Amino acid sequence: MTDLRERLRALDRLEPPDLRSRLGTHVVQPPPDRRASGLVVGVVALVAALVALIVAYVALRPAARPSAPAIRSTRHANGPIWFLGGDHPGSIFGPSGGVFWVSPEGGRPHAVPMPKGLSSITRLAVSPDGGLIAMSNGGGEFPPRNIYVMKPDGTGLRQITSGNFFEVDPAWSPDGRSIAFSSTRCCATANSSGN
Repeated sequence: MTDLRERLRALDRLEPPDLRSRLGTHVVQPPPDRRASGLVVGVVALVAALVALIVAYVALRPAARPSAPAIRSTRHANGPIWFLGGDHPGSIFGPSGGVFWVSPEGGRPHAVPMPKGLSSITRLAVSPDGGLIAMSNGGGEFPPRNIYVMKPDGTGLRQITSGNFFEVDPAWSPDGRSIAFSSTRCCATANSSGN
């Protein structure tokens, strides 16, 4: 062990060799100017954030509703007021008592002579020009109940629908060329009359 200590002391007294001449000279370059690249990165980040906001706005905004069809109502002079009368007006369980009209200025109601076969009228609708009356007819809780059209004086009766269905509540289109109505024609099954 003494021998080892002597060797270490001898190493401590030795002069270290100069190795710099073998390594050469190293020149350290200063770091590049990072202000310009930082500006570019900042601009790119702002553009990316703006694009993300636009995409989020487009994705999350309420869906645009389709525009409603342009329906222009035409003004007509007031015509007569039409209504169902009798003991059971609009009822499916008895004769309706007939169709009547009265002037908007008042006065006595006028009965329209009803064609044979129409006994239980549940609804009526007058065409926009006042030239036709649509009505649903049929009695009881079981079908059929169909849509009919006639002239205001009770003539020219035509059956518009047919079949073993409930077809009721006629309503004229604004142009007077079509009639909308409720029907069980769709979706009827053995257990349901449809809707």
